[in-house]
Amino acid sequence: MYYTVSDFSNAFESNLTLIAGSGGMARTVREVGILDYELMPGIKTTYQRVNFYENQLVLTTFLYAKDNPYLILDAIKYLVAQGTSGLVIKNVLHLAIPEAAIRYANARNFPVFTTHGELMFDNVIMDVGNAVKRMGTTAFVQQQIDALLQAQEESEQKHLTLQLNPSLRGEVAALYSPAEDELIADQFARYQSRFERSKLFGPGSSLLCYRNGLLLIVSRDEEGPLDIDRSHAMLRADILNLEESTIVGISSIHFGPAETAAAITEALQCACIARLREVPEVRYDSLGPLQALLPHAQSPQMNRYAERILNPIREFDAENNGQIMVTLQSYCDHGQNIAQAAEALGQHPNTIRYRLEKVYAETGLSYKNPADMQQLALACNIEFCRRVGQEVG
Repeated sequence: MYYTVSDFSNAFESNLTLIAGSGGMARTVREVGILDYELMPGIKTTYQRVNFYENQLVLTTFLYAKDNPYLILDAIKYLVAQGTSGLVIKNVLHLAIPEAAIRYANARNFPVFTTHGELMFDNVIMDVGNAVKRMGTTAFVQQQIDALLQAQEESEQKHLTLQLNPSLRGEVAALYSPAEDELIADQFARYQSRFERSKLFGPGSSLLCYRNGLLLIVSRDEEGPLDIDRSHAMLRADILNLEESTIVGISSIHFGPAETAAAITEALQCACIARLREVPEVRYDSLGPLQALLPHAQSPQMNRYAERILNPIREFDAENNGQIMVTLQSYCDHGQNIAQAAEALGQHPNTIRYRLEKVYAETGLSYKNPADMQQLALACNIEFCRRVGQEVG
């Protein structure tokens, strides 16, 4: 995960004004440098090397341009040629920024900011350096997401989310794809490279390595609503390379940094459900009543209800080496369709009917009676959601 110009802009938004180069906000920032007098006419030729590099955010006061503001255009041209990420001007002399410089920066998608208020360069260098270092480590990402999922207060959730991605705004969703084998650093680097070349890449999106899988967080603040179907299609085509066996869990669309934890949790749950049901993808919006049960399935009340109904079935299976519980769960998972449950379990439909009659014998609840089946289905759904909750955490 990389720190970008957009992340910098959002972290210091109260002290910055973007005056040019809005198309370059996704540029990566790896360090911060200061432009002092290095490009001043008569001096710049005396330097054997100039400390401006690719992916560097440059800070300056342009004191050397006080008698000739058009030197600002020359500086921007030079910094663009060096591949720097952007320019921050602390305009203490209130110089008029030449219109030609603004046009050039816009044409090259080179972000240029002016500062206002008490923005100290030392603080920028320290804060950006620390953020770059943190966001470049897998351990930081793991710890940050763990803390985010455990946070209870909305303000803390928002704070932790913006540490992960300071540019996340507006609608947000998460997609999670667990790796079949151990996801090593080199493999994730390849996924990250594909992500950066895809249309998913942008300031409001992040591809993260979490719990031995890929976590994609997408957001959109402008240009219409977030298209989760498009994001899913691009994840499969551009990042996963259409690997058919790959599972993807897809959250609902939420709003803002404070709801990102909910989106991540939903994506993790859906990926778990997809694996348990042996299907390639599950969307949270398609889960029906499970959406209401998942947040509460671990409660004592839910546990008592499910055990009261299902324990007699489990005891029968244990004593007779039976498959009644598995059959009932499959019947519920397949919309109470005997033919589909039979196909999923590799059994004859009459075998499924026989086993469901055993459910009635043990519980007094008949799959043929809608009211009874409603109780059985609720108990099975609670049990299934408890399993998902235990695996996801």
